[in-house]
Amino acid sequence: MSEQLKVLSDELSIKDEALEELAEEMERLKIVHETKNGKDSAKLDELQSLRKQLKEAESKDLTSQEELKTLQQQVKDAQKKEQTQMNILARIKKEQGEEAKKAKILEAEAESKNAQKEAAAAKVEELEKEMELVREARATRETSQAVAAGTKVVLTAQQLSAFGACRHGRKEELTDLLGSGVVHANCINEAGNSLVVIAAQNNQKDVCKALHHRGADLDTQNRLGQTALHFAFAFGYTELGKWLVQKGANTNLKNANGMTCYQGLSPAQPAMPFVQRYVK
Repeated sequence: MSEQLKVLSDELSIKDEALEELAEEMERLKIVHETKNGKDSAKLDELQSLRKQLKEAESKDLTSQEELKTLQQQVKDAQKKEQTQMNILARIKKEQGEEAKKAKILEAEAESKNAQKEAAAAKVEELEKEMELVREARATRETSQAVAAGTKVVLTAQQLSAFGACRHGRKEELTDLLGSGVVHANCINEAGNSLVVIAAQNNQKDVCKALHHRGADLDTQNRLGQTALHFAFAFGYTELGKWLVQKGANTNLKNANGMTCYQGLSPAQPAMPFVQRYVK
């Protein structure tokens, strides 16, 4: 009996140990199950988080696509605007080119017209000078003929003023008279003296210059054949005489006494002895 009890006791002990091991195994399985459930929950949370992130990413991608479309449209609009501006600029440049061509044509036409006007003005001036020379030549011829014939020469008031201006060196007055056309540069008085001769008699070099500028003849001779040089050298006006020679006055003309300017007006009025040396 005791052996049976012992056997039963041993069996119970074995069963208790087996029960304890089973309890421990159940506890381990419980722990494993709880751990597995926790992991599954964490994975589920992570999955939900990933899904949320995916939705946010899809939303951001959609927003980015819309922004990209907007930017692409803005680029197209900008390109279109730029092309329009380039077309406007090209048209403006073309118009400016056409205006420049027109301006050049007008400028050329204006230059041509100005050239024609200048040519016409020059022709008119040339004709006026020719007419003035003709009038002066005729007046000189008529006066010379009157002097040669012994006819009394009648001077106008303006001509008398011109001779007075030459005598007293009133250059401005003489210039105005010559410019008005009422007095010609080769005007001759009753003694056959020209304006140049009268100016030379009075050592009026500036007046002689003004007359020469107006085309006066520097070699006119009065009734006694005296020239401006005869009087300049006889009276010792060396500067005036030198200027007359430089301007081409003839030193070989002889007066009624057969004397050149270097010899004098007459035997009683010889030229100053130093003038020829000074002039040459």
